[in-house]
Amino acid sequence: MQTLLRVERLEVTYEGGFRALDGVSLEVFPGEVRVLLGPNGAGKTTLLDAITGRVRPSQGAIWFRGKEITRWPEHTIADQGIARKFQTPGVLEGLTVEENLRLAVQRRKGLLASLRGAFPPQERALLEEALALSGLAAKRDQRVSALSHGERQWLELAMVLATGAELVLLDEPTAGMTRSETEAVARLLRDLRGQRAFLVVEHDMAFVEELEAPVTLLHQGRVLREGSLEELRADPEVRAVYLGGGLHA
Repeated sequence: MQTLLRVERLEVTYEGGFRALDGVSLEVFPGEVRVLLGPNGAGKTTLLDAITGRVRPSQGAIWFRGKEITRWPEHTIADQGIARKFQTPGVLEGLTVEENLRLAVQRRKGLLASLRGAFPPQERALLEEALALSGLAAKRDQRVSALSHGERQWLELAMVLATGAELVLLDEPTAGMTRSETEAVARLLRDLRGQRAFLVVEHDMAFVEELEAPVTLLHQGRVLREGSLEELRADPEVRAVYLGGGLHA
């Protein structure tokens, strides 16, 4: 099977000589859910930054759908079909749930054009699908400022899905959610497996278990191991690096 995303020997070095990524290679296949694990400072968020164009690698290459995107601008990479959800919800509190989703669907048109312009049927269908996935259909006309933290997380996840991106990068998508909300996110990603690909940074081991997904473990800017969560738990070197408890929590 042809890869959707391929990262080859990627290096990112910051001012002062700190190397956040040191020869990272990674593959994500179409429709795959893959988890990125690692201690704080392992390079997980830097890898997402490099994939989306927020930082420029000093060495290596990134390929998406057969095209090298290593040094493309952020907006060009997004237009190719890569979307990202950050840990902190980036929603507009003064707008309603539906208006936020409409902005996501019509992201290329700008704020006023999106809210006041024409809304073609195919874009309306994307919005309605995302609204249903979010579980916020009953609150579509409610302002975001009145939503709980968990509901805002759900809304931003729905906004990312509403872009129609083929690859979705999720940076701790369940942060601040209740256990039931976390379980619902895991069910959603399992249900969407095969329809689009997800690369998920997460520390909640219960959530990772529920995803039933392959894992890439980073340590000090390098890929230490890849495999199932159970395979990583059984690896003595992995346990030593991750202090055991984190993987078994």
